[in-house]
Amino acid sequence: MGENMSQESGQHADQGSLSSSAPLHQLQCYCVRPKGHMNCTWERSLDPGIPYNFYYQSLKYHPHRIQNITVPKGQSWIIVEREHLTVSDQYRVWLSPKDNTSQPGDPEPLNLYLDSIVKPEPPELSHEVEFSDDPTVVTVTWAAPTWPPHENFKYQLRFRDISASIWQYAEPRDLSTSSFLELQGLKPATVYEVSSRSQLQNNMGFWSDWSPTLKFQSLPAAPTGQVDVWVFGLPCSDPHPQEESYVLLWKDLMPGLGLSYKVVFQVRGGDLHLMVKPCCSTILPKDTEWVSVVAFNITGQGHPSNLTLACSGSAPKRVQVNSMGNQGMLVTWVPEPQEHQEFIVEWTKEETSLQELNWTRLPNGSHSTLLRGNFKKGVPYRVTVSSVSLKGLAFATPVWGYSQEIAPPEGPVLWQIPNAASGALTVAWAELPRGRRGGHFTHYTLYVQPDSGALTLLNVSADTLNVTLWDLPGGYYKMWVTASTVAGLGQPGQLLQLFLPEKNWKESKILWNVLLFCVLLLMSCCLGLVFSKCCLCQKFLPHWVSERIPDPSNSKSMQPWGEELPQAPPPKDALFLDVEEVETPMSPTPQPPEAPIPLDSGYEKHFLPTPEELGLLTLPRSQTST
Repeated sequence: MGENMSQESGQHADQGSLSSSAPLHQLQCYCVRPKGHMNCTWERSLDPGIPYNFYYQSLKYHPHRIQNITVPKGQSWIIVEREHLTVSDQYRVWLSPKDNTSQPGDPEPLNLYLDSIVKPEPPELSHEVEFSDDPTVVTVTWAAPTWPPHENFKYQLRFRDISASIWQYAEPRDLSTSSFLELQGLKPATVYEVSSRSQLQNNMGFWSDWSPTLKFQSLPAAPTGQVDVWVFGLPCSDPHPQEESYVLLWKDLMPGLGLSYKVVFQVRGGDLHLMVKPCCSTILPKDTEWVSVVAFNITGQGHPSNLTLACSGSAPKRVQVNSMGNQGMLVTWVPEPQEHQEFIVEWTKEETSLQELNWTRLPNGSHSTLLRGNFKKGVPYRVTVSSVSLKGLAFATPVWGYSQEIAPPEGPVLWQIPNAASGALTVAWAELPRGRRGGHFTHYTLYVQPDSGALTLLNVSADTLNVTLWDLPGGYYKMWVTASTVAGLGQPGQLLQLFLPEKNWKESKILWNVLLFCVLLLMSCCLGLVFSKCCLCQKFLPHWVSERIPDPSNSKSMQPWGEELPQAPPPKDALFLDVEEVETPMSPTPQPPEAPIPLDSGYEKHFLPTPEELGLLTLPRSQTST
């Protein structure tokens, strides 16, 4: 069934449905179900403070009879019951104030035939539409209105995407027998709404109101093309896999259409296995050798994509990632010559989920690609280039790259390492985590700030993580390290404060140790000479020096100079005296002993014999002689 279709606004179509080119305040009357009453309406342009009457007059059968109905204030419609009307009669209707005073804007009188103001009921749409093999075509069916009975009708349909504001209109070409209509040019997998209305076939009367809308979704288009399939977790891509399975990934072939996917795989030495999955991943056993994925829906299916999961073939060489600023990252590699293979370039952020893994497939002969995406400044991305051939897959070593480098947001932490070398100071630092570097480091800068002195800068290569400083003067120091990228100098790291002793402190310590050893050695010799019985000095000094009781004759302190006195021989025997014991009366006050005769020199006092040695002490009575 063919149809005429047009597109216009709903407001314009509805205004034309009640006929007439009269002003908006013109009266409009039509007969409606259930009993054929005449319903007249007008615009709300009348003064609500003035009471109006509605008048109707038969022009054919009772031309001299005028009837009226009082219109409630503010009401813009009135119903004349069927009992007050005559079939096939012609009427004049108008509005007028009760005092018969015309007002500006009052509706003009309207002449009408009852048969020409019929407004039928809308048709009743079916609850479902009929789909065809073409997802852009559906068939809408309906039932004819039940009032007025025994009449033929013509129909009009309108439909639109529910997200649109403009209706499209369609009319069947065969107006007499139509009860269905094909809607063409629909978008696949789109929700539409449709409604219909009817009019007497002889074009008398008015269009009916629009029927309630029917909503339906058009069929999705059959998938075309191949699914882009990739795998994650192969041993040749991850030398230390954590899982005992592979993750098969693919891209949605037609996003938003709700496709399903058939996954067929074969394990080593086993049969084929079939799974039906939604988009866009599934788990495969670790011994899977081959897999195929095909998209399908109720309309049809696409072409299968096959992938051999063996680790075989030649991996790309010399993979490099260059920052291209806002344009993305340029990846280059050197393919293996004379081998038919495709290439997969995948990229992902550090510690990201599989849902954020991205990849692109490139044909044979490719050696570079510009990766575009929502890359963030200063964020590292791991880029892996792989070759895909009939033999299997081969993965190159991953390379880290940045779409746009920034200055490092922080610096390394510095600490001191003990160094046994004299006059050496060694400091070291650790690499920053990759996510906090902001780019590839070009070099490190060590800052040395003494308490009194100028700041010293020392640049070292990016692969150096420690520095040894020589011959620093003693004192307090502050040190810190910064890292640099092509974007500039980064923020300083944590401050290291330390104190260095004077430069010759080690030499002084050795010298003091030597002096202390010499002093101890000398003291040992002296003590050995003092306590030795065979002192070497006795061989060279006079014999009386070592006598226990010196002989006063050896002293020359009381002799005049130049006069030599004869030496008295030493006493041969001790002198014994007879002492008689005499009782002496006790005196109340003891008398002090007579003072000894002072000697001219302290030498004699020192060497004279004691009374005990001369035997002048009083002996006990038992030993005295009578």
